Amino acid sequence: YQGSTLDDETKKALAEKILEVMKSSPEIYTIGFSIATLADMTGSKSKYVSQVVNETFGCNFNVLLNRYRINEACRRLNDFENYGQFTIAAIAEGVGFKSVSGFRSAFVSNTGLTPSEYQHLARQKAAGKSATA
Repeated sequence: YQGSTLDDETKKALAEKILEVMKSSPEIYTIGFSIATLADMTGSKSKYVSQVVNETFGCNFNVLLNRYRINEACRRLNDFENYGQFTIAAIAEGVGFKSVSGFRSAFVSNTGLTPSEYQHLARQKAAGKSATA
């Protein structure tokens, strides 16, 4: 990022805006969500968002986005009351993945488990809780 005009204070402020969007905007779970969309939502330029994501979070935009999407997918896979009837493909689409294979790949790289392994463990854990309740 040689030649970048971003100073540390500006980077910090942009990083906070990026985190705010990633943590609280349901828009990140739409299939078309992109770095350009994130830049618009933070009032910045894509190249600055890219720089801040790389320097602050130590990864690229897609890796950061997938972390949040997989985290939400895990939450949904654990929420049997509201998402128990959903297929893994439906959950994948619901958190913004275009394909189940892309979802599966991102899921494994973020959790070390396939979505079905994760779901199976979550069901076992839930069954154990209800058996002891």
